Amino acid sequence: LNTFNFEPAVAYKLTDKLSVGAGLHVYYATIDTGFAVGPLKAQVENADDWALGWALGALYEFNDKTRVGVTYRSKADITLRGHADTMIPIHIAFKREWNVPQAANISVFHQLNEKWALMGDVGITDWSDFSNMYMKVGPLPVPLNRRWEDTWRFGLGTQYQRTEKLMLTAGISYDTSPLADTDRYPDIQVDQHFRASIGAQYKLNDNLELGLTYTYLDLGNPKIKGVPIP
Repeated sequence: LNTFNFEPAVAYKLTDKLSVGAGLHVYYATIDTGFAVGPLKAQVENADDWALGWALGALYEFNDKTRVGVTYRSKADITLRGHADTMIPIHIAFKREWNVPQAANISVFHQLNEKWALMGDVGITDWSDFSNMYMKVGPLPVPLNRRWEDTWRFGLGTQYQRTEKLMLTAGISYDTSPLADTDRYPDIQVDQHFRASIGAQYKLNDNLELGLTYTYLDLGNPKIKGVPIP
């Protein structure tokens, strides 16, 4: 599965303290996959679809040290359509839902002093909507009850102004798992996620900055235990 997202956005400062923004998500998705219906094996190539979504955001500055931001991303309905090639010279119509779930996030920034700043954020993604997607092969519907759950994300970061031009950054985050071991299928082996990042930003001049970030990502240890085949 490959997904591409183009997001033009605009922002406007309503007052000295409040700014708002909006964006349009344009998605293009394509999938190559294989499956079997009884003894008949089939291969799907380049099943694709376009979809639209949107996003809203707001930023409120309580003072010159503290600001809070909220964002919301809408759901996008993606239905991948194509055909399946089989060992015999026939084409079977193929259709599968693969939606982008809605999500919301709130973040906080606080400048502790001239050198140090702290950031934190909490977000939720509606992965439970991913549970009841369906696949259709020819005239036959294939329900896929994935039993996914909504996930939470927690992040914490810091900035250190080493010199007038150099800023150092670091942060960690944790995403809960959308699946229990007994609900995980072999095709999507997702689990909880841990991230740790370090970085640096260097101000070359008043109009140009150079940044470098390294992120370590731990995708968990997904296991499959007694999953019923739909």
